Amino acid sequence: MKTEGSFISRLKEEHPESQASSSNISLLLEARTTFEREPSLKLQVFLRALESVIEEEIQEEGGQGLTAFVKSNLSWYEAEIEKLERPFYEKPTKEQFLLLKGMKAAQIEEKQVAAKCLNSSWDLYDALIDGIPSDLTVDECIIGLNWTFVRSGDLAGIAMTCQGSSATGLANGSHIGRSLRDVAYGLKSWDMLQASVGMAACNAWYNSPNKMHSYGLGQGIPQDGAGESIFNEPLESFEGKKVAVVGHFPLVEKQLGRKCSLSILEREPEGADFLDSACEYILPEQDFVFITGMTLTNKTLPRLLSLCRHAKTTLVGPSATISPILFDFGVDCIAGFYITDIDLARSMVSQAAHREIFRSGKRITLSKEELPKRT
Repeated sequence: MKTEGSFISRLKEEHPESQASSSNISLLLEARTTFEREPSLKLQVFLRALESVIEEEIQEEGGQGLTAFVKSNLSWYEAEIEKLERPFYEKPTKEQFLLLKGMKAAQIEEKQVAAKCLNSSWDLYDALIDGIPSDLTVDECIIGLNWTFVRSGDLAGIAMTCQGSSATGLANGSHIGRSLRDVAYGLKSWDMLQASVGMAACNAWYNSPNKMHSYGLGQGIPQDGAGESIFNEPLESFEGKKVAVVGHFPLVEKQLGRKCSLSILEREPEGADFLDSACEYILPEQDFVFITGMTLTNKTLPRLLSLCRHAKTTLVGPSATISPILFDFGVDCIAGFYITDIDLARSMVSQAAHREIFRSGKRITLSKEELPKRT
């Protein structure tokens, strides 16, 4: 690792006149030298935070006093990282930086600020839940063997029923009359049945025909339950590429054949599948990654997205929430499903149908690249 990395070189080339950042640049060089001599996760956190500070200073030209502030607060960065015992995957966002910058003036408790400045895996979930209106009420809730169904008025959503724990006292209809947003908050539960209900509640709001229309999307593709392709791009796009699929979808091997280097990662592997723990090693090397929407329910999605920063990443399946909110967290495309026949969906869930559920709605794709053209 060179003491003066590409970030500093680019900064000097693009902003040679910047005075506000000079002291922080010196501090950054000093920190990088230390990191080169004695690498540590704690120092890496500090470096990323400081780089973010410098970038913001260049934009605002008024942060000369931040050097001492950042340096003096390195201790609580270290303490919070040690407490959380997890990597700091991304640089702080602008909002987080501004919170950091205003810490002294606001006299906020240091631990509160540290917790907010460190990106949280819950941010994605909170953003989805906060986007649901508070005045919607749950009218139906059915926990089926394969799918979970939640309805609020003419809005209905499904999610695959995740097993793994038993929700004491949770039964069909137990959420009727509650706020849809409150029920959606169950998505954050570590009880997988409760989380499945929360996921279906989220999808009742986001995966609706009116929402699809607001994004400028077409009518979608009717499904017959026969096992449609999960791929939203021409198969030629994958020629000679590295493609990973998290979750074993029907026909994947047949559709891709020998077109690419294919890796299938599955919690319960079949045939040549990799165990899902191999994601840590395989995903960072991929060109395309397709991830089952169930990872939203089981809470693995934030980590998977952090491993896919160099890949085009698509969230796939009926459990996938079709919302641009996910684009802020590393998803590039959503190949999801929305219900068009509520009565049929209810019937299919109650009868423990599996792939037949697709007859109750349509598949549709929302792409980050195309969204700005439509809105």
